[in-house]
Amino acid sequence: KEDIIELGEKIGVDLDDTIVEYGNVYFRAIRTGLKVDIPKLYSSFSCKVRELPEIASIPCRVKFLTELVSRNYFYKTAKPIPDAIETLNRWRDQGHEIWFVTARWPNLSGVTFEWMERYGIDWGVEKTSFKLNPEEKSGKYKNRICEERRFDVFIEDMVDVLEAIDTPSVRLKIGLTRLWNKEGYQEGKNG
Repeated sequence: KEDIIELGEKIGVDLDDTIVEYGNVYFRAIRTGLKVDIPKLYSSFSCKVRELPEIASIPCRVKFLTELVSRNYFYKTAKPIPDAIETLNRWRDQGHEIWFVTARWPNLSGVTFEWMERYGIDWGVEKTSFKLNPEEKSGKYKNRICEERRFDVFIEDMVDVLEAIDTPSVRLKIGLTRLWNKEGYQEGKNG
């Protein structure tokens, strides 16, 4: 996407499944803890994990999934998506201002910053926004941050989050092709 990003732009970037390979760790934990194989289900059903009938029918699912995403080990074991770190560092060297916008909660800032330092984007520690209100929808939260920071470009893995971003300064929204966007992803509409 470098050819469509103009020099010196202010870029907002999601973390999980945009630069951090989060989904594989998450799906593996669900397969182990709830005995549900998410990637196989997504081949015929596209929605949020909690809405899948196989997950919705499990009485402990909300507690399990909430606990799962609040654990530090989960984020420590995740790897960078191939070429993501190199691309971000190259863009930064070219003069772009890059900010990270994550739906992670502030209690995960320590493990998030350790991960950033380990993988060579420690310059982003001071430019990371965490979701303060767990009740706020991710799209609304990320749109608010886009507005506050006046991003020119926003990069995200969730199509529904991109659709919620209507901040006038964001001239380009880049959506990544991911398993969970299979139904909602349209080339050209979202990147």
